[in-house]
Amino acid sequence: MRVELENVKVAVPKSGPNAGQPVVMKTAKSSGNQYAEFTVMESSSRKDQAGQWENGPTIFIRCRVHGYAAQDVYAALMGGVDRVDVKGDLEHFLWQSQQGPKDTWDIGFARVSLPVPRTQQQSQGGGWSGGGSQPAQQGAWDSAPQGGFDVQGSEPPF
Repeated sequence: MRVELENVKVAVPKSGPNAGQPVVMKTAKSSGNQYAEFTVMESSSRKDQAGQWENGPTIFIRCRVHGYAAQDVYAALMGGVDRVDVKGDLEHFLWQSQQGPKDTWDIGFARVSLPVPRTQQQSQGGGWSGGGSQPAQQGAWDSAPQGGFDVQGSEPPF
């Protein structure tokens, strides 16, 4: 099943051999190619009948990124990025362990990008003024060039 997860939290293991590392670089045994592997947390939220938000169960999804993107993802996650957008094919695996049945969720050959930050409302200056009484200040990108642009002339006005 093809999925797009937006602005999901990257899980950082607290114990085990990769404790404290949000992403691990691995090498495929068959091809020798490197890939980045990390886990994201996804949970559904909804409003109950009283209008309060309640969280659903959290699912941990292991993601693998191959090729040149693997090194970029590794650098970003090790550099402090803690939220990502992930697109790929979601696979669900059921298996038996000594403690009983287990399941895992994987996205192999994931496409990963950084979420676009939401703009913050500013009390003054450019952007959305929020209905304040002061007009937004104009910057260089907010105004047209003075005198226009002579199409047949030799030089642009900037």
